[in-house]
Amino acid sequence: MKKNVFATFVLLSMVLVILFHFVGCDKLKVSNLRGNYYLKQANKYYQEEVYRKAIEAYETALSYNPELKMAYIYLGTSYSQVYRPMKDTDRNREDAAKAEEYLLKAKEYEPDREEVVIALGDLYDKMGNFEKAEEYYRMILEKKRSEYESAKAEAANSQETSEKSQQMIAEQMKGVVKAYYTLANFYEKNGRTDLAEGMYKQRIELDPKDPEGYHYYVGFLQNQRRWEDAITNHEKRLYSILAPDIIDILKEIDQLQTDTEEVKDTTAFMEKVKNNRRVDPEEKKRLLTEAEQRIEGKLSVEEAEKKMAELKQDLEKKTERAEATADTLEEKEKQQVAETYYSIGNVCWNWSYQTPTDFMAAEQRKPIIEKGLSSLEKATTLAPEYADPYAYMGLLWREMIKVDPLKRDQFVKKNEEYNKKFTDIYKRKQRQEEYKKQLEEMGQEG
Repeated sequence: MKKNVFATFVLLSMVLVILFHFVGCDKLKVSNLRGNYYLKQANKYYQEEVYRKAIEAYETALSYNPELKMAYIYLGTSYSQVYRPMKDTDRNREDAAKAEEYLLKAKEYEPDREEVVIALGDLYDKMGNFEKAEEYYRMILEKKRSEYESAKAEAANSQETSEKSQQMIAEQMKGVVKAYYTLANFYEKNGRTDLAEGMYKQRIELDPKDPEGYHYYVGFLQNQRRWEDAITNHEKRLYSILAPDIIDILKEIDQLQTDTEEVKDTTAFMEKVKNNRRVDPEEKKRLLTEAEQRIEGKLSVEEAEKKMAELKQDLEKKTERAEATADTLEEKEKQQVAETYYSIGNVCWNWSYQTPTDFMAAEQRKPIIEKGLSSLEKATTLAPEYADPYAYMGLLWREMIKVDPLKRDQFVKKNEEYNKKFTDIYKRKQRQEEYKKQLEEMGQEG
């Protein structure tokens, strides 16, 4: 009898355990289902950019299931989207704090997730926290650099260079380039033009024969009104399209110029040390030894200047040959070259137009205008239906009035001539577009 009572008790205990287990599982299952339901709603609001509703739904989803780790980044980003810099209200400050809290939580769960690091950089940038924003943007740059170097090393160690590995290197390089531009924009926006320029230069060093690097750097230089540097880099962009080997010659000339300046400065310093009787003999020996080591292996000033003269002669011949072959390029590259010539002309006009007559003599202004007109002429030769160069040719002829005011009527006439060419091409293109559109509509009706 006692045995039966005990067996009944054990059976009842097992039933109760199983019953409670399933009730707990059901509760957990229901909670998860509700969490997933609100997560789905939140994602929908997020995609529609209705961020306040997305916040409410994400927070509700997390209240049902705190383990929905993927929700934290989107919740943090939603708060970041509704946060308004410089708006001094309690709610706005709370939005910033919540954005930071949830994005840091997301990073805690996924430390290497790039999307989270970028979101934190963007948030701190909006909050005006320069040091923190820089820290996260640089995290991305270092990560991208590491991935790029690893991809290159893997390809180098491979027995064969496959198309797949080259594509992987190219993709990794895009990531590095994007990170450089993100930091450059960040620094420029915050008034750190020295650091911004460093990012553009490092991006160019990544691939000196890629025209894109010079294109973006020139935009920065023009913002700084550094017209001569802008023209130089537009020309480098041009040569990287026409004859990339020219870039190697330009780099060699630049290096020789840098070395020559260092040799001159170091030699002058050494002369001062030698002639200074107040310097202790042992200290003098140390200073002279260090100075000699700095210029060891570098050419003398005379040798460097001779080498540079030879390189510049070679450069002139190669650039002439390269520009002469522009018309033989594929249509896409030809248009790129035409656009670069146009850009040089545009910079020349800006340089002259934005420099008052009091700050630039006529003999300095004239070659700038002539270079601009020559570049724009080359653009129209390569792309006769390219309208924009004609507009700037007209504007540059107006700038010639500052060089020789007595010929004003002649220059105004030239201005009107090129304005008419611009208008004629522009109108012709408009008519062609309208005709094309009509044909497409007729085809759809048919």
